[in-house]
Amino acid sequence: DAERFWYRGNGYLPFVPDTEFDPSAEPDRNVVLYGNADTHAHWNTLVPDSPLILERGGLRLDGQVITGDDLAAVFIRPRPGSDLASVGVVGGSGLPGDRLTEQMPFFFAGVGWPDWMILAPESLRQGPSGVVGTGFFAEDWSFDPRQSALGDRAR
Repeated sequence: DAERFWYRGNGYLPFVPDTEFDPSAEPDRNVVLYGNADTHAHWNTLVPDSPLILERGGLRLDGQVITGDDLAAVFIRPRPGSDLASVGVVGGSGLPGDRLTEQMPFFFAGVGWPDWMILAPESLRQGPSGVVGTGFFAEDWSFDPRQSALGDRAR
């Protein structure tokens, strides 16, 4: 992702292991968190009140549990303690989900993304039927069912 960001947008996206990252340094800097609540040391600091919680073996979306190690999720949240910065999350519920994120076109011109999206591997072969859910958060960053669509796996 860092290479794509540099090559396509002349941007700088440094990768820092969570063990070396200090969330209190540069609180107004945007951050991309790779991983899930079980694999990233700063999950609870960076996305503490998210209605979408990605974990090993599944995820929780507004309290609903969706199981499987093959889920990929991307979403954005406001960075706690900042009026300017955001936290982007890219992760999987297991190795198959992590691998699926490698196929997602984050840094390509003309690509538009909702606030959150959850995919299953079927999305690679079947397109929309592999979308577990997608949507936009409400103005207060809570889950908004009116601006969300859930696929069969999430129903």
